Amino acid sequence: MKQTTLRFLLLLSIFLPSCRDRDAESKESEAEKSDNIFFSRGPESPSKLTSNRLANESSNFLRTHADSAINWQPWSSDILDLAERSQRLILVLVGSTYYSQSYQFADLLETQFKDQINVNYVPVLADIEVDPALSLAANYLALERGESIAFPFALWLSHEGNPVAWMSVSTTKEAEMLSEFRRASNTVQAILNDSQRYIVENSRFDNKGRLKRITSLWNLTEQEEGPQPKQGELFLRAQGLADLYDPTTSTFDNTGGIPPANLITTLSRISQHPACPPRLRKNAKRATQAVNQHLIQSAIRDPLDGQFYIRRGSNSFAIPILSKHVRTQAEMLSALVSSASNTISDYAIEQLITSFLNNRFESLSINRDEVIDEVYFWKKETLSELLSPQELEVATAAFGLHNLGNIPGNDDPQRNFFRRNTLGLVKFGPQLAAELNLPSSEAEKLLTSLSTKLAIHQDTVVEANNGRNEETLVTVSNQAYLLTGLVRAQATKPNTASNQLLENIGNQILNDYLTEDQKLLRILQDGKRESLFAQAQDYLVVLEALLEWYRLTWNEEILFHIKGLTNTFLDHFIDENGYPFEVNPAQYPLSFPIYNSTMIFGASTWGVCYHVLQRLSLLGYEHERLQTTLTAIIPPLETGLKKTPVLHTDYLLAATNNVEGYLLVLSKSQANNRSLRQEFMNPAFDSIQTIVENETFTNLPSLQNSAAILLQKGKIVSRFQNTSGIPSALRQELAR
Repeated sequence: MKQTTLRFLLLLSIFLPSCRDRDAESKESEAEKSDNIFFSRGPESPSKLTSNRLANESSNFLRTHADSAINWQPWSSDILDLAERSQRLILVLVGSTYYSQSYQFADLLETQFKDQINVNYVPVLADIEVDPALSLAANYLALERGESIAFPFALWLSHEGNPVAWMSVSTTKEAEMLSEFRRASNTVQAILNDSQRYIVENSRFDNKGRLKRITSLWNLTEQEEGPQPKQGELFLRAQGLADLYDPTTSTFDNTGGIPPANLITTLSRISQHPACPPRLRKNAKRATQAVNQHLIQSAIRDPLDGQFYIRRGSNSFAIPILSKHVRTQAEMLSALVSSASNTISDYAIEQLITSFLNNRFESLSINRDEVIDEVYFWKKETLSELLSPQELEVATAAFGLHNLGNIPGNDDPQRNFFRRNTLGLVKFGPQLAAELNLPSSEAEKLLTSLSTKLAIHQDTVVEANNGRNEETLVTVSNQAYLLTGLVRAQATKPNTASNQLLENIGNQILNDYLTEDQKLLRILQDGKRESLFAQAQDYLVVLEALLEWYRLTWNEEILFHIKGLTNTFLDHFIDENGYPFEVNPAQYPLSFPIYNSTMIFGASTWGVCYHVLQRLSLLGYEHERLQTTLTAIIPPLETGLKKTPVLHTDYLLAATNNVEGYLLVLSKSQANNRSLRQEFMNPAFDSIQTIVENETFTNLPSLQNSAAILLQKGKIVSRFQNTSGIPSALRQELAR
């Protein structure tokens, strides 16, 4: 029996005695009254459960299964009602376009279990891109067993939305998938047939305990909490991150399965702080430049379009997981433009922005256990059939190709990719032209030509092998990540075309994704597809993007929407203890606080929450839940960062920039001062929040005819009668 199944059965066996631990109160509770009503009546047969309802859903993954013989339902507010009326358990299959096994497993369930599923369950197919709260819930449940999350993820729920049982599908072998699901489903059905009341009551009791366990991890003692760290402590933690750099592998100690964009951005921007210690500045610059160059030249970056794959498939970046995502591209753009400029990074930035301008956002999804020739692992003889002799010569030099392949042996222990090559960009521009003894323009033209041919062949092979090359689902979060990356690029490398693109994206967020009552849509209505309201993560990444955009433009309209969105977020996604939830915990089943203690090198939602709320606090924003939320989330973030340096790197960056509490308030006459705006976009001024006098945030001191005033933690420390000396004065202030 597979280990996952053993753990599954063990979990169910643990459920059995847990009900006996409850206090037996003589007075009948409201829950017991509700249960008696539920169990005393017979099941209904809702018409919705007789057909598949995915035809008009938002994502390609869901619509692909609209013709399935399983009566798949979308994850929606009426699911619990359907389960209650039909007196069935809910079976939720959580998948994604970016995990190719999701398609494979859903197809297997249709082939082998459609009748069992249609009769016994309310079957739900969900996409983590559409509903990230389910991804978070799956992650918590996997961690409960000491497992890392894998998709697809099968989850059985009671009609109250409480988890009954679950399993990750981490294999691509069909026989194992079928065996694991059969055992799990049979076990659930056996217990359900024995006692439906037991399933309902025990899952309710167990989920209450789960929520207590999660939040108890953050109820730290006063001694553990301590004060918010000072800047010097934060610099020491950043030094710890820089020391993780391993020059042998050009990685940060081989940790993390994704391109470490957030870590690179954090170290790069902290190293440019005027008060940054010399050793940290030197080490951070050395590490980030080397890692950037390695990522650009490795197979994790597709040189055919300049985009980065979302994960790697080996200890190095020699073998990627062949999926792409807008967020990865946006985060890598931020990392590249935040780091010191050099020839290769400039080339990568230009190619990446060009791909944005060409609207080339796709997801490539391929079964990793099937070795698919010529998708990304190229035999030399195949290349010779596709390319002209001169193009092959250019490809050999540009991608560092060898007759025996260029994938390191430790990444290919079973020699699946022996005599194959990965297309990492080794040489380009003048260096490539010099090796080939060609003019730069001709070498570049040949490289473009052969890349186009290979890209066409790649798409053909993907389609022939049942792979999927689909457009990325456009969510408001994707737009916000891209807006942030483009704003940072515009700050360091102004470009008319990319500036127009960022303005288009920013205006679309404000005009299309934002309702009149300042609520955010996650996915827009399209044809028969209904729009979906945003979740907490959407609000936070949009707010972060708008704050960056305001910093670039000083446009007061952006401030107005920032205030409205923050009000909505604090009113609807914060519980009574100040913890942020991905969805409103009072209205949504299966809701957990959005703290992720396992995020390596990535942006944690609480880290973004701290960044947004702390900046708004400095800007003069007021809300009754603002300080309560900051007080609640800072200790867990601090504890996570202390225990594991690579956790919450976004929080480390935000804390370093906000801990001193500087705010520069400018007079309205400076609103159109472009040169000053551009100056303050420099990472050296990340720790100076800037705002122009406005009618949206009115709780700021009067300028009294000054051109600007500098506040530190709410107190005026400097006045400026003109703006000419402000940048140099602020650098001196920050360097103290």
